[in-house]
Order: sequence, then structure tokens, then C-alpha cells
Amino acid sequence: MNVQLETSPGKYVDIPVNEQDTIMDLKNKVRVATGMTEPDAIFTLKVKNQCLNDDEALTTKYSLSNNDVLILISEPDEDLCGKKLDQESDDTENPKKDVVVDMPKVGDEIRKTSFLIFYEKYSWLITIAACMTVFFCLLALVIVTIVNQGTDSDDEDKFWINQLSKYSVISLVQFIAGIAADKYKVKVSYTRKIVHVFYFVWPQLLDKVLLGFERTIYSELWNVMIIMLVLIALIEPIRERLRICQLMFAAVDRPEDRPLTLFWSVSQLIASLTVIASAAVLFSHIDKSDWIFIPLLVLTIGDGLAEPIGVTFSTPATTFKVKGLCVDRHYTRSLQGSGWVWAFACISVAIFYHSFTTAQFVLTIFVLPIFETLIEAYSPHTWDNPLILLGGYSVLFAAYWL
Repeated sequence: MNVQLETSPGKYVDIPVNEQDTIMDLKNKVRVATGMTEPDAIFTLKVKNQCLNDDEALTTKYSLSNNDVLILISEPDEDLCGKKLDQESDDTENPKKDVVVDMPKVGDEIRKTSFLIFYEKYSWLITIAACMTVFFCLLALVIVTIVNQGTDSDDEDKFWINQLSKYSVISLVQFIAGIAADKYKVKVSYTRKIVHVFYFVWPQLLDKVLLGFERTIYSELWNVMIIMLVLIALIEPIRERLRICQLMFAAVDRPEDRPLTLFWSVSQLIASLTVIASAAVLFSHIDKSDWIFIPLLVLTIGDGLAEPIGVTFSTPATTFKVKGLCVDRHYTRSLQGSGWVWAFACISVAIFYHSFTTAQFVLTIFVLPIFETLIEAYSPHTWDNPLILLGGYSVLFAAYWL
């Protein structure tokens, strides 16, 4: 559940709330979300015309519900937080007003676009539709794989154990990353990248390098389905009831992505995995299976380290803004981060030099790094992953014909 904290007139930031939270827990979350530097700063939170008592559990007395709005007030007097709050004041000469404290800006808040309003209104329907789609796709994939003998193995048990190991390892990594983000306060930007590395690389590594499965439409569809099963466990009705799913979600829930964290994650992962699956089958068919890893390396290490490099070394003069997908909000990227993407794209191509002809290598080493850098720099927030993959595989496919 999320409540909204009003940071300035008309602008809000989501604060996650758990059933076991106390008011003091909520205040600590407010301090983090608003960038308060003083841990002992005195303030009171007000919701539904009541001031929250520090000694109370959060949800038992105040019956908070999703998207309730919190008002932050400083040093409230007795009238503002006393019994008079429970009644309508008859004092028209000096009416009491909520005081919104001038706090540090949380960032460029998401403004309510028509898409965001639609998403918030019908998120429950979208969730039900997504669950039903994944269930029926899973059922159909199991039946088709068995009927058409798509396991590509003399030992069918090996194929199914392979799928189970993918799901188990990816879930375990995401759970550990969630603990790091929730308990040890590791930045979600970093834990999210680690999770995405395993989403994209582990299924391909297991199939190609460790077990030697042939790339077929069935093996790649299962790679997509495994990730979808992991993501279904992160929907709100499940994670509110299972602590393990809460922690898995914490690994990817960047504050700046709320309330679209899951929408952005699912949409870009479906697109990314579809691109990877299609490329894996294509390059296996033309005997260039190694090439599947070049854009994956650019994405996981190049793009993966671009953000921490930008945060560490960028200056205001070397940063620029890109728009988020379906929202009226802009996000910061840096020339330093983009420079690292270019450099590592060159390294990624060079690693697989042995699989190119001279003409293929020259074209790829000059075109692919520039192409990937421009895509990373200007693609919409959270949607750079599928575009980086699509751009890289397109360049490699064009180079094949030389």
C-alpha cells in the first residue's frame, strides 16, 4: 500500500506503507523520501483531518487506505492536533489551515497524465488480465512443448530441470538483492541492474554454455515464460501477503519509478526478452550463436554501469534530460555514462573478434558502439533495454551479409 505525501502544492511523492509499520516508521520513510538531513527533525503528519500520534501503530487506529494524502506540519499547536480536529470548527474569524512545510525537493514529480490516471483507475483490471494471460500462455506452452517434443533432449527430465533451475536462481538472486535494498540500504538502482543481468544473461548462459541446448523457438519461449512467472509473484495482491515477494519487489522498486514500477518493468522486460528470443533463434540458424552475447554485454555491463559512473563523475554541464514513457516527467543522463556505453560496446565487439570476417568486424566495431550509445542516451526512461538490444542485433544482422 502507498500513501501520498504532499511535498508542495499539487505535487506528491508515494510513501510505501506496511501493516506492521508504526508512525515512527512512517516518519523515517518520509525523512528518506524528502531528503531531510536532520534525523531528529521535529514534525507531525496529518491525514484525514487527524494528526498521527507517534505512539500508535499506523493502520490500526487511523485506517489508512491506498493513496491517502499526508500533510506534513511543523510544531503543531494544541488546537491543530487536539480534539478540535474531530469536529468542524465554528471559528470563522481565525480558521486553522494546513501548513505545508517548505522541504527539499524530491525531484521532478510525475504529473497526472491521462495514461497515469487510466492506469491508477484500472490497475486491478490490468493485474487480473495479466495473471490470466500468463496462466493460459503457460498452459499452452507446456502442452505444445510436450506434444511437439520441443525439449530438444533425449532426457526430457533434463529440459524441465533446466527451466526449474532458471526460475529458482533468478528468484533467489532477486530475493537477496531485495534484502540488500531493504535491510542494508543498497541503492535500488544497483540492485535492479543486478536483477536485470540475471533476467537477460542467466537463461542464455545456461542453455548455450553450460547445458548446450539448441536454440529453438521452444527454448526461447520458455526463457520468456520463466521471467513472466517471476514478475507475476510481484503483483500487489501477492506481495502484500508474502514477505518474500515484498523483498523481491524491493530490489527493483526505484522511488522515481512509482507508481509505474511494475508496469515499466513488465513492459520493457517483455519487449527485451522477445528481442533476445528472436535473435537467439535467428543467429543460431545462421551459425552465429556467439553474437547473441554482444548486445547483452553492452546492456548488462555497459548500460548497467552507466548510471553509477554518471552519478560519480558527471557535472551539471555534462548532464541532459530524457522523457519517461507515458508520463510527463524527465530523467537525468550524463555524457560520462554514455561515454562508458560506447567504450564497452567496443570491448564487447572485440571480445568476439574470432567470430567475424574482417569486413564484418570493421563495420561492427565502427557502427555498433555509436548506434548503441545514441540509443542509450536518448531512449525513454526504463525503455532503453529493449531498444539497445534491438539496435545491436540489427547492426549485427546487417554485418552478417558482408
